[in-house]
Amino acid sequence: SLPLCFSDIEDPRRPQGRRHRLQVVLGIAAGATPCGMSGYKSMADWAGGLGQQARERFDCRRENKHYVVPSEFVIRDCLVRVEPGTLGRALNLWNQAWGMQDSALAIDGKTMKNALDETICQTHILSVVGHESKTCYAQKKWASYPFTVKGNQPTLEHDIAVQFENCGTSDYVEVTPADHGRIDTRRIWCSTAVNTYLDFPHVGQAFRIERECINKKTGKCSLEVALGITSRTQQEASSQRVLEVNRGHWSIESVYYCRSRPLVFSFVGRCQGLCGSAK
Repeated sequence: SLPLCFSDIEDPRRPQGRRHRLQVVLGIAAGATPCGMSGYKSMADWAGGLGQQARERFDCRRENKHYVVPSEFVIRDCLVRVEPGTLGRALNLWNQAWGMQDSALAIDGKTMKNALDETICQTHILSVVGHESKTCYAQKKWASYPFTVKGNQPTLEHDIAVQFENCGTSDYVEVTPADHGRIDTRRIWCSTAVNTYLDFPHVGQAFRIERECINKKTGKCSLEVALGITSRTQQEASSQRVLEVNRGHWSIESVYYCRSRPLVFSFVGRCQGLCGSAK
């Protein structure tokens, strides 16, 4: 089914000399990526290692009673010509049929260093990643968000901090085993008392998270505090769920990669999405 997702994409190549259909080339590139193939040569090598049955399933060209795969040149030529947004929409079709459904999204943005657009303005990258599927969405109209408040939102941060100055007993405590030589204890407090006057849209509840880390080898203890808000109400998400969603936010870091890489697209997790960008 993977090559069929690309069947509606117009082939940007000249008709002369085409030996492999575009949907076959893109399907093989998409199949090679979650197997660790991140370059044109490695994709071609991966394709060359496919057996005849696998090549048939990719709907490869048949010559002299054998299925043949596209070369490194063909894979490169196709990927540099196809518009990334078109690839993203095609992969979303496959995602809707076979991918996991996300209950929460992680949203983050980065400013590109020394990258200017046609209006001489600095370029910004906005990424939205699903917690469960690790899919990177260019746009998403549903699900909820957790938002960690930092110093670049001083008024919002202050209002939440004041609410939790005398927070008392935590609503939920999570202790992780010392698998990496440390013991992590996370505590969370949630409140709806500040919803009505926080200057931020769609607030369901505010939260405070404390992460206490003890190094088993040295005995050193550190404490981190994070403040945030979520669009989920208390009826929609318990304190335990808010903590889980906040931890899942770090999946967003998997989508930031070197923009100078030659590949047109980069898959996240198990090839379930396309990295999207916005100014």
